[in-house]
Amino acid sequence: MKKVVLTEISIEELEGIIHSGVKSALEKYSPLPAKKEDLISRKEVAEMFKVSLVTVDAWRDKRLLKPYKFGNKIIFKRSEIEQSLDSNND
Repeated sequence: MKKVVLTEISIEELEGIIHSGVKSALEKYSPLPAKKEDLISRKEVAEMFKVSLVTVDAWRDKRLLKPYKFGNKIIFKRSEIEQSLDSNND
């Protein structure tokens, strides 16, 4: 077992060492999406379909649109919205 003795290191240097160690550990273990997903709000969905927010909520309740919760905000994946558009036009 290796022993490391730190002497005469400033707080800033120690913070930097800890920061880089934590950052590399998070990058290694946190799953990152293969590509960045474009997320849109309820308002943007309403504008896309030219409907009201009430209609978007009704579609969500009927599970025509799959919502995602981000804190207190409801968002949708643009790709899924476009896919639902295509499937409804078939």
